[in-house]
Amino acid sequence: MGVPLTVEIVDALATPALLGAGEHAMMIVVGSRGHGAVAGLLQGSVSQHVSRHASCPVVVVRERADPKARRIVVGVDGSASCDKAIGFAFDAASRSEAPLTAIHAWHDMTTFAVAGPSYAALANVAERISAGERLLGQALAGWAEKYPGVTVTREAIPVHPGRVDRTPPSTPPWSWSAHAVAASSPGCCWDR
Repeated sequence: MGVPLTVEIVDALATPALLGAGEHAMMIVVGSRGHGAVAGLLQGSVSQHVSRHASCPVVVVRERADPKARRIVVGVDGSASCDKAIGFAFDAASRSEAPLTAIHAWHDMTTFAVAGPSYAALANVAERISAGERLLGQALAGWAEKYPGVTVTREAIPVHPGRVDRTPPSTPPWSWSAHAVAASSPGCCWDR
């Protein structure tokens, strides 16, 4: 059974055309050129803009940093839209027989900026990690029973959400070692 495909040539800028088409679509699939930070800043990123503002799920296809990568990564913030991303990630992991990593990321380093590292600041980070682990447990509740064949790893990490998918391979390999990454819009499943 095939998937119906339609082709339409539109004389418009890519981002508004894709967002408009996405209003009546089940999913938008876009590529990623990987211009880099400077070029992306100057030219803008169609895939980033569409993934943040679309009314339907968006899949951004890019070349894998690690061709052997198998795992699926999903960002988790506990919102209703994030629940859809979790479902999408579990389904993708189940279909591809891949492990799933659920990440809750946040950035709140004002304590370090004002006073430098201290016991109180470290205790606050430990408290946030524990809260993030509880949030992951609540957000993932029920999904493991629905997808018993999916192996799930949970990570609560004190990293700015915008840096999770840009971490170089020499540090913890989140999206660099992922086959796919799922996040929701507009919150993108990250706690700011």
